[in-house]
Amino acid sequence: NGDSGSGSLRDAIDNSTDGDTITFGAVAGPILLSSELVINKSLTIEGPGADVLARDGQGSTRVFKIDSGTVDISGLTIRNGSSDDGGGGIYTSDTLTMTDSTVTGNSAPLGGGIFNDEGGNLTLARTDAPG
Repeated sequence: NGDSGSGSLRDAIDNSTDGDTITFGAVAGPILLSSELVINKSLTIEGPGADVLARDGQGSTRVFKIDSGTVDISGLTIRNGSSDDGGGGIYTSDTLTMTDSTVTGNSAPLGGGIFNDEGGNLTLARTDAPG
């Protein structure tokens, strides 16, 4: 459930290679972030369910920043992210597909929940992103 160190999502992203799949084991509850998770490669991130696991920006940091790559996220809640520019929950400038997830309680001047920058490709399937 940690934000950093061995076994954390941050560590898995940093040590993954292009095309890898990161799957959460038996983990539940919110994972509080100290800084945004930056993705610059193609990855699949599979959570246990949006009702089971949340990535939480604590109102002080964006949750995910996708600089490059095709990223598929499923089974997660992205909440309480914050940014001074775009995408409090998620900023993407490449390709993002979210499935069976929830994006809620995020804030930013542009795209509080998700900001899909020019040239980005965003697909939401069975994903709840309330205003």
